[in-house]
Amino acid sequence: MRILRRKTFETNSSSTHSLVICSDDDYNKWKNGELYYDSLNERFCTEEEFVTEVKKSIIYERCNYDTYKNSEGKYATEYMYNDVKADNIEDLCTEENLNTLTKEDIDEFIEDFPYDIPFSFEHYKDYYEDFEQYKEDYTTKSGDKIVAFGYYGFDG
Repeated sequence: MRILRRKTFETNSSSTHSLVICSDDDYNKWKNGELYYDSLNERFCTEEEFVTEVKKSIIYERCNYDTYKNSEGKYATEYMYNDVKADNIEDLCTEENLNTLTKEDIDEFIEDFPYDIPFSFEHYKDYYEDFEQYKEDYTTKSGDKIVAFGYYGFDG
């Protein structure tokens, strides 16, 4: 191992590691299907928030392929929003545009891009099945019950 930056542990291996710490309550709600784990935003979310995040991801993904900057420097995509124009892609994530997406759009996106969405407990277990997974329960000095979970292994 080489030290590239002070106080930082780095290796040049192809291993991967994940550690999440949350309340026992959030973990149990996730395990029971009441919450989703949004690793991109490092939080748990409700099903309603899950659907909104997936819809935003669909817009971002479609913008990567179907959006261009017009002569005014605005984003535009005829494919999805009848030539809606915006200063940035986030501005295309309006309630109106999110509501144009169907359950079929959502299901197709989940099938094609399972790593870009918040995870249900079962999805998480299945997606990382090739890695060693762990879960440890702890009680803090102040009496809070927390859970540490994650995965590790070779990513190559």
